[in-house]
Amino acid sequence: MFDKKDLEIVSCLRQNSRQSLKDISKVVGLPISTIYDRLKKLEDNKLILKYTVLLNFKQMAYPIRSAIFFKVTNGERKKLEDAVFGSMFTNKMVKLTGDEYTYFFEGIFPNMDKMCGFVDYLQTVCKIDSHKVYYIVDDIKNEGFLQNKEDASAINN
Repeated sequence: MFDKKDLEIVSCLRQNSRQSLKDISKVVGLPISTIYDRLKKLEDNKLILKYTVLLNFKQMAYPIRSAIFFKVTNGERKKLEDAVFGSMFTNKMVKLTGDEYTYFFEGIFPNMDKMCGFVDYLQTVCKIDSHKVYYIVDDIKNEGFLQNKEDASAINN
């Protein structure tokens, strides 16, 4: 399990995952050694899965971000998952509930031709019942859950 102090540590890392243990210690009010031990426990218990970075895709010459919804039958799911998982264009893919679509995919592409070609490729790999493409213009909020110390206090576990 985790407690309020654990969530405060997580909140610090959600703001900046490269924060030093010393800086986290000042915010949370615990010794550095305790912060280290708690982080290890949070990692071992799979509350913290990994530390990562958020990229500016446009700066990398990948200005096309698309949100694509797919509907496939049960027999085609594994084929779609494998194809999407193996693609360098995949930023995120999640399974959905409901009747309209079974997957949400976020792709990052250098141009529209690559994006259209990727969708065409997927249609050759598996039978896609339907799909819908939206172009992501801008992030309004990204990775915002539990970024404030006050948020940690509001969570009951």
